[in-house]
This record gives sequence, C-alpha cells and structure tokens, in this order.
Amino acid sequence: QPHKLYGGSSGSHEDAYTRHKKFINNYILHYGKAKEYCAPTTEAKTDYDILVEEYRFIRSEEDNDETDWAKRLAKRYYDKLFKEYCLADLTRYKEGQIGLRWRTQKEVFNGKGQFICGNKKCDSKSNLQSYEG
Repeated sequence: QPHKLYGGSSGSHEDAYTRHKKFINNYILHYGKAKEYCAPTTEAKTDYDILVEEYRFIRSEEDNDETDWAKRLAKRYYDKLFKEYCLADLTRYKEGQIGLRWRTQKEVFNGKGQFICGNKKCDSKSNLQSYEG
C-alpha cells in the first residue's frame, strides 16, 4: 500500500508536475515552517507553448537572437524543417485566408508539394507548376 506522506494510490494517474506539487507540499508541511505550500499561480510553459509563441514561418535576423533561450529553441526547430516547398491549406481561400506550412519528412519522401499537388486535400500528380517569389 502506498505511503500516505507521498500521496496518491496505486491507481493514481497524475502527471509528474502534479505529483511534484504534492511532494513539495508534504515536505513543507513536515519539515518547513510554512503552514501550506502555495503553488505558483501561473502554469509552467512547455517547449510546445514556447514554440507556438516564438515560431515564425519566415524568420528575420532579429528572430535569431542567440541570447534568448526561447528564440534559440524556435530557431533549432526551424532549422530541422524541410523548407524547399511548402504545403497550402486552401479551405478558406474565398474568405481571403490561406494556411502555409513546411513539409514533414514523410511528405518529403512521398514527394508531396514537389511531385504531388501541394494542397492539403489534393493528390494530383499532373499539370503541376512551381511558384517562386
């Protein structure tokens, strides 16, 4: 049977951060002077959250700031992408909105965007043209 100091039961499926907060709370209650541990009010940012904030489809020189960890992370991710051809999502083109993204490794191997139409929902292999800016 699990130890009550550490909380949780054998059927508990808590994430690591939740268990960490319980362990810290128990430690402070047992050893510390504080009556109760106050968890941080803001959620911790994951690498994915940072990428969402810092990612740029086309990067400029100021996006490559080597002193900022978040920008270095986004640049490392950007450098791993296959940037010869991009794929388009044209489902909202009538509203004046298009979505562009770089290809995944699987799409590169399959020829999507180069030998197969680059529209997300199209698999045509004939009458393809390349547009370069």
